[in-house]
Amino acid sequence: MMKKKFNWWRLVALVVIGLNLGVLGFVGYRAMKPVEMPVSNQALSGQPALNVNLTRDQANRIVDYYLNDYLKDSPVKYKLTLGDSALLSGQFKFLGASVDFQLQFDPLVLANGDVVLKARKLTSVACLCQSVLC
Repeated sequence: MMKKKFNWWRLVALVVIGLNLGVLGFVGYRAMKPVEMPVSNQALSGQPALNVNLTRDQANRIVDYYLNDYLKDSPVKYKLTLGDSALLSGQFKFLGASVDFQLQFDPLVLANGDVVLKARKLTSVACLCQSVLC
């Protein structure tokens, strides 16, 4: 009687398949497990933590300062001006042409006092020349 030769490749393949299934099962379990968020013991009251009252000029200066700081290394420069509506204007290069844009927003005040800007109108002008008109 002939002895059967032990097939090492079959054993290695089964071990690799088992490891793959184990890793996939572990990752799937961790991905599907709900994340527990820590709960604060402090009760939230209806009073705001901080009230800020600004004039339009003060708000425009604050927005201008933070936009300039945020966009200091960006090729796109823009400015936000607050009035009866908010106006986002700026300029960027597109295919070698300088494009000026303006996006007008209507401010909406939510019940909790937050302000949401809803876009109303977008205008843009591409300048292909370097004249005074552009």
